[in-house]
Amino acid sequence: MDKTVKVWDPFRSRSCIRTLTQHEEAVRGVRWSHDDRNLLTASYDKTAALIDVETGTTLHSYRHKEFVTGSAVLSPFPPTHQTRTPHSP
Repeated sequence: MDKTVKVWDPFRSRSCIRTLTQHEEAVRGVRWSHDDRNLLTASYDKTAALIDVETGTTLHSYRHKEFVTGSAVLSPFPPTHQTRTPHSP
């Protein structure tokens, strides 16, 4: 494990096309967004980062003051989607 995330092109160039260096400690988990434009990364530095893969920029960074961020999970719903519980009107 290290503190980078490497994005590879397995079909055309078969090489690493971007190295993401947002974290200060080892990365524990990575998930692609549903539109394949962003990555959510989780790290031992107690942060999660939402990263634009095309530009390599951090869109959002989330820090927890006590716990190591153990895994990266994205909601199955788009950000503008509102859900209701079975008991809500």
